[in-house]
Amino acid sequence: VVDVSGSMSGSPLAEAKQAIKNVVAALPESTALGLRSYADSCDQSAVPPRVPIGLDNDEAMTAAVDSLMANGGTPTTSALGRGIEDVRAFNTTGERRIVLLTDGDTGCGISICDWIKQQELSDLELTLYTVGLAVSSSAAADLKCAAEFTGGQYISADSPTALEEALLNATGGTRDADLDGIPDQWEDQYRDLGFGVVDTTLRDLGASGDHKDVFVRIDAEQGAMLSDKAIRTVVDAFANAPVPNPDGQSGIRLHVVKGATLSPEQSAALRQGPSGESPGDPDWDRISTRLKQTTLGANYFHYVVSTNWDNWGSSGMADNLPGQLMVLRNCGSRFIAPITRWGKPKLRTSCGMNHDSQAANFMHELGHTLGLHHGGGPGLESCDQ
Repeated sequence: VVDVSGSMSGSPLAEAKQAIKNVVAALPESTALGLRSYADSCDQSAVPPRVPIGLDNDEAMTAAVDSLMANGGTPTTSALGRGIEDVRAFNTTGERRIVLLTDGDTGCGISICDWIKQQELSDLELTLYTVGLAVSSSAAADLKCAAEFTGGQYISADSPTALEEALLNATGGTRDADLDGIPDQWEDQYRDLGFGVVDTTLRDLGASGDHKDVFVRIDAEQGAMLSDKAIRTVVDAFANAPVPNPDGQSGIRLHVVKGATLSPEQSAALRQGPSGESPGDPDWDRISTRLKQTTLGANYFHYVVSTNWDNWGSSGMADNLPGQLMVLRNCGSRFIAPITRWGKPKLRTSCGMNHDSQAANFMHELGHTLGLHHGGGPGLESCDQ
């Protein structure tokens, strides 16, 4: 719900229009959007929405935003009432939000906070987010009171950048200019990622919002950490990938963070099988829990557990395709059947895996977590390609 009263003319409305369009582009496709603007008469009962709430209406939203013009008064509460009606009429089981963007107090009737307290919203489970564009202290207090009464939030925006961030926050969207799956605010701003360095950011680790980045954390048993040479081989391969970016440079920046050293007991606890039984494949739930407990921003990291696991018939495994978690086996022993010696399975050790083998193992499983399959024919995205 956008204020287009006379005080919004010029740069305030121009900045608001650009911010709204950027946010619309950043929202998930599953988000149903609608648009109302308000000005002039305190009675908005006959004013239709600029864009009715619906899915797949980005183009309609953009066109409607471009057509906004500022003039007249500020009938905020009347416009909010119509917005509530719009939301009530839209059939959804998802979260319902109204985002109000304004630069001042309502010009009609009681305060916004007093008005919202009089509305019956319990059937909607609706939250109001209010964004104040360089508003007065009294207007800010009113907007804050109204939003918090519904369980929402008031967000101040005193610059174009702050306005876009405020709208992203209010709508639940994220900006991702380079389409690498990591929100730009994590790559450019988010603090304290938990690597033992105060105020570390993804940018400090080499990321930016205009070039694709992939982050990997590796925890390893003693003696099972990937070699620097193996890691560099994979990093270079990603850097040389013919993938375009908004900054005009090709390639993907792969950032590998060496994490903790795991004791044999910690590593064994990440395998399936109750105590006393033969251990099996990775326990992905436990591995996921470990990542979340050790790495702030875990949703944007791929995670490797590099092991010395014995009696495991694989050199590596990924949790899903695409996924997030990997187990690599760079040392230890494994049973190879049906080869036998004196009637027993022959034991083969893989300690001392060379740099190229480590790199190939890492690249292969990382490819799976990025959604790549095994080779199999033209047109199939493949780890072997």
